[in-house]
Formats: sequence, structure tokens, C-alpha cells
Amino acid sequence: MVSITEKSMDRVAAAYHEAGHAVMAYRVGWWINDDGIEIDRHQHTGLSFPGEDTNSRHAGMVCLAGWEAEHQFHGKGGMRNAASLLDDLHRVIDGTGCDDWGDVEAMFQAMMTDNPGQPPAHYLRDGIECLHKTRIELRNPVVWAAISRLAQALTERGSLDPESVERIIGPMTQLSANKKLHSGIIDAKQ
Repeated sequence: MVSITEKSMDRVAAAYHEAGHAVMAYRVGWWINDDGIEIDRHQHTGLSFPGEDTNSRHAGMVCLAGWEAEHQFHGKGGMRNAASLLDDLHRVIDGTGCDDWGDVEAMFQAMMTDNPGQPPAHYLRDGIECLHKTRIELRNPVVWAAISRLAQALTERGSLDPESVERIIGPMTQLSANKKLHSGIIDAKQ
């Protein structure tokens, strides 16, 4: 049986996870779409990005930021390294999936779509670089404060619309209304 405390901790961890995706998305020039962010019924962060942004490293950083923010919050999960990324990459290449790591799988799929036919070492190098850059970003006090504020609001409300997210995280948003948009959802813990 799961205690109320464990359920509460899981909800807060989910809030940090989704807040990590959202804040990192803003850091790479993306933003929250009309789906907003939700942590109760279906944990997800709806994202939009400029149509010309085909940088799979941006996608990688956004994908990894959820697990890394969750780990930075409570010290569990998240901590990926070269060996675990290589295991995940091989599961993507083999078509067997990555168990609980839908975000990592999405990162490698984006890399393979952007640069098809590369040897696994190429994708692994890019994945490790994304992980390193993501961790650097999360150690930035301004970024971590924005993640914490957003996670607190998500824990209190359960979901947030794009306007609320922008108000909460503050001046990191740098949107351009004239960019062609593509939308997507990053799902956590499917």
C-alpha cells in the first residue's frame, strides 16, 4: 500500500519533471502550446517550437531535463551516464524501446531523424553532450528557481495554461509571433 506521503512525493516529483521540460524548452527558444502542462490525469508538457528549429540537441536537452530536474529535486532516478545512454540507444536501434525512459527514447529518435545512418557512437556522443549541457543549465540558479516556482504551482493546481506558465517563470520567455510553429507533446512516465 502506498502512503499519502509517498503519493504526495510522487506528485511533487512529477511537477518537477514537467517543470524541467518546460523551463528547458524556453531556454532553447521553444514555448508551451495550448495543451499546457498537466500532472494529474496524464503527465505531459505540450510544446511548440519554431518550424526552422531542427536541432535535435535542443530536443535532447528538453527531453532529458524532466528526469534530471526530478533527480535534482529528490535524488532518485534521472541520473543517466554514458553506459545507460548506450543501453537506451541500442534499444531504440533494435526497436525494443527504453522501458520507462520515453524521454530518452524520444531524444535518440529525434537525433536519428535529423542525422540518419550515423554510427551509434555519433548518437551516443550527441546524447552525452545533451546530458552534460542539461545538467549545466539545471545548476544555473535562475533556471533552477524557475523550475522550482513552476513545480510549486503545478503541485498546487495540477495543470497550467501557457499564459500562467509564462507569468510564473518570468522573463526567460523570448517568443517571436512570426515564426512558423510545429507542435508536439513530451510525455513523461507513460
